[in-house]
Formats: sequence, structure tokens, C-alpha cells
Amino acid sequence: MVGMTPIIEGAIRGKEIKEYLNQILNIGLEVDRFVIIDDEEEMGELDDHLVETSFETGITREVADKVIHFLV
Repeated sequence: MVGMTPIIEGAIRGKEIKEYLNQILNIGLEVDRFVIIDDEEEMGELDDHLVETSFETGITREVADKVIHFLV
């Protein structure tokens, strides 16, 4: 485990992820690419990085293929 997103009460998940990315950048790590795998729909300015899953099915082959496409 590298880290955890903060829990920001009342914030959308995308804001929490954005804050985590800011923390990573502040300690000198670089983020070239990233993908968000989540069953939440609202990611705000990070919507372009979302591969949405279903709570019921989790990560399917289709989801995995989309994730791989983001990262290569």
C-alpha cells in the first residue's frame, strides 16, 4: 500500500482523489498516468480518468481492458 485518499466530509470522491494526487506531488513523486476504478459516477475534474465499475460485478474483463488502455 502506497497511501490512502483522505476522507473529506461532503466532498465528491474526485475531490478526495485530487487531494491525494496533490499530496503525492508535494513530496516529489511524479504521476505520469493514472486511472480511477470506482463505482461512483461523480469525479468532477477527474471524470476523464474514471473507469466505472458496478458494485454488483466489480472488475469485469471489459473494465480491465479499459484500465489497461488508460495505462499503456
